[in-house]
Amino acid sequence: AARDNAKAVRTALSKEAWSAINRAWLLFHGWRSPGRAEQVLNLVTEAEQETRGFEGAIHRMLRNPASHFIRLGAAIERADNTARLLDVKYHILLPEGEVVGGAVDRDQWT
Repeated sequence: AARDNAKAVRTALSKEAWSAINRAWLLFHGWRSPGRAEQVLNLVTEAEQETRGFEGAIHRMLRNPASHFIRLGAAIERADNTARLLDVKYHILLPEGEVVGGAVDRDQWT
């Protein structure tokens, strides 16, 4: 879906940003099923490299509405993940009957 969306706005993307998206698509398009653990780790490493390449290309782009929109999406995603971590912390990790802000809660945060 990211590649299709990038095609639609290709003129707004830099060559480097488009290349990173396309390489990531090719990486996953050619990958079929998980093999050995090291193959999966290599796939994750390559995907991380392409993600960093895309982020670097976006940061080098001129400040325009497209780059602001991408940064806004990243900020929203980070906020969502932070909220999920806090939810897990308070509803799963804190033992039942313990007080939020109590000794156990403080020690877990520490």
